[in-house]
Amino acid sequence: MNVWLVKLEEQLPLDESYRPYRMGLLEDALVKRGHQVTRWCSDLNHHTGEYRFGKDTSVDFASNQRFEILNSGFRYIKPVSPLRLLDNYYLAFKFKRRALKSKLKPDLIVCAMPTPELARATADIAMHFKIPYIIDARDYWPEIFDNELSGLKRLLASPVIYSMRKNLHYACTNASSLVGITEFYRDHLISYSGRSLSANDGVFYLGFDASLNQLSESEIVDAKNYWKSVLNLDLDTEPKKIIYFAGRFNRTVFNAIEPVLKAAEYFNANCSDYLFVLCGSGQFGNQIIEKLNGLDNVFLPGEISSKNLSYLRKKSFVALQPIENRIDYLNSLSNKFFENISSGLPILTSLKGITQQVIEKEQIGFSYDNVDELIEYLKMLTSNMMIRGEISKRASDVFVQSYSSEVVYEKFADHCEMICKNCS
Repeated sequence: MNVWLVKLEEQLPLDESYRPYRMGLLEDALVKRGHQVTRWCSDLNHHTGEYRFGKDTSVDFASNQRFEILNSGFRYIKPVSPLRLLDNYYLAFKFKRRALKSKLKPDLIVCAMPTPELARATADIAMHFKIPYIIDARDYWPEIFDNELSGLKRLLASPVIYSMRKNLHYACTNASSLVGITEFYRDHLISYSGRSLSANDGVFYLGFDASLNQLSESEIVDAKNYWKSVLNLDLDTEPKKIIYFAGRFNRTVFNAIEPVLKAAEYFNANCSDYLFVLCGSGQFGNQIIEKLNGLDNVFLPGEISSKNLSYLRKKSFVALQPIENRIDYLNSLSNKFFENISSGLPILTSLKGITQQVIEKEQIGFSYDNVDELIEYLKMLTSNMMIRGEISKRASDVFVQSYSSEVVYEKFADHCEMICKNCS
């Protein structure tokens, strides 16, 4: 089977400090089965803001792995901006133009949504080659823009939102299969298709590759020394309880950071056991730093390598997920959620929705409404380490049984083979 995977922003094995996300994990599962995989992606590394090659490039990575890298010429910084929009539209155009000239016909295309423009291009390409295609929803486009924008911004964006809806309707109506990271996202695509749910549709969680948690002896030494230099602590011997966060410092985190700030202030004044280590960067990084600046028990080390994060998770007490209760986040389980439970970390989150439902059902953490609840949960876990240990074990077990990359992406690969066989 020759499979094309279409997603602009994800990292590639070519990248320094590469870690596989959804397309990378699906790619791995398909390659292990002997399938030929071509990934279509942007030349702009979404994580670093730098070009990989500065031009359109084809890379034969392995005997059955190929990367088709497209350069738009637009270098965006903000995740939502006119330049990002231009980049999306132009890359969708280039993808379609280059794909239609391909000498090697694909047997199946899996396209991530967003963007609706790429989904539309995928539909046209698949119909040209007379092959099946799968649309895979990870975000609530374009509805999230309609929900979040107001006033003049909403008015100016309305033609773009209309175009996105039109493109998504076209793509979903003609798709062989509609899938999503949760039922909500799958059903979002179904609503655009004008048909009922079928056996060809599915749900595949984001999952996580737990092998990223496995460090060699030299990597452990390097990570230990790194954190000792950053925190001025030996995490093997110092009796500090690390309150862990890693993620993007975006608007949704900024809008939910206040209880974390107040909890850090409380423990800074009343208890020296806790150390809040918040890793990451983003559009609201400076504002978050300003809020937390001056607290002795808070460290904001910026972007951290996956290996150093893996080591820190192993030494942490709990994981924080301060995220605004926005409709798209209420209906998804994030990459960070799976990372955290893969390391056996109890989750403390401000999120409700599906995250709270899974946490409560599996008893792997707590959802707090305010700073007082956050403080009480931390105190309770500290005062009863047996409970904390039980939560940690359940988190690890739930991850292995339901959310590891081996479980999730073997099922996704099965689904790809089924769609290719039944819909060709």
